[in-house]
Amino acid sequence: MHRIVLIASLFLLFALPLTAQEEEVSDDNTFFIGIQLPVLQFVHYDDDSDFLTFGVGPLSTNNILLANPAPASLQFGFKPMDPLWILMRFGFNLNFANDDNVQNQLTIGIGARIDIPMDDIVGFVGLMLEYNFFDFPSSGNDAQCHGIGIVPFGGIEYMVTDYFGVGGQLQLGYLWLRQERDTQSAIGTVRASIENHGMILALLLSASVYF
Repeated sequence: MHRIVLIASLFLLFALPLTAQEEEVSDDNTFFIGIQLPVLQFVHYDDDSDFLTFGVGPLSTNNILLANPAPASLQFGFKPMDPLWILMRFGFNLNFANDDNVQNQLTIGIGARIDIPMDDIVGFVGLMLEYNFFDFPSSGNDAQCHGIGIVPFGGIEYMVTDYFGVGGQLQLGYLWLRQERDTQSAIGTVRASIENHGMILALLLSASVYF
């Protein structure tokens, strides 16, 4: 609970400077499709493990499950009313080592954002709820991992034209992770489960086309 309160407080501090600069800007766009690229990601878990990754690959790693970079993802948006957007996010990632497929990751998210127009720049704040699924084809023990993320975010987007924008966002959120794998015991194969909790800080770049 203290972690969630801390995340919410930092998120509000990040959002207040944007709301102070709000200006009225007319925008008839009601849909967008975009791509998000992870640039930097830091994850801390309750077992005191820390992982820092870049979008091009891990900077430091001692656990292949957690150290691989987040996937690039597609994001879709629909604006039911100004300035609210409803968001959907889909990401998929394949990771190979020595020609072996060591990890696959699927990310699905749903959320919302509120735009804060400032001439050609649009500030925004929002919240994403994400589900992540990992499997490890080359592990030999049928290992899988399920994760849930509650991720507030804030950022800016520069509107190159009325229909195309580029920008970036900062994410600070809570993560829950459960890893399942088969282990051998005296009574045979047993399915073991391990849970972990953590926080994520990430920087993403994006490009979006509006309709």
